[in-house]
Amino acid sequence: MKSQAKAQINNNASIRGRLSKYSPLYAPFLTPGSRGQPVRDVQAVLQWLGFYNGAIDGIYGPRTATAVATFQRSHRLVGDGRVGALTWQALRSDIPPVRRRRSNR
Repeated sequence: MKSQAKAQINNNASIRGRLSKYSPLYAPFLTPGSRGQPVRDVQAVLQWLGFYNGAIDGIYGPRTATAVATFQRSHRLVGDGRVGALTWQALRSDIPPVRRRRSNR
């Protein structure tokens, strides 16, 4: 059980780290046809949250757009399939904080 909890902490840190570099106000506006690391990061987070099951390839295609729209609707946002400031904020706030246990050493 301890190793499972440690793996969960590492996984949360990895996913949180993917989005920590994007301020919702200054993050790139992503639409179908967008490519690159921001798209890979969104795909990875959506996959971790259970909304996306395609390849994490950095290509904003129909599967990514559908996953984004489904995520948006689940957060009472307009499900337009585009990642703007409100969607970035929702993605960032949906990842639980990383809680590290304090050692008594």
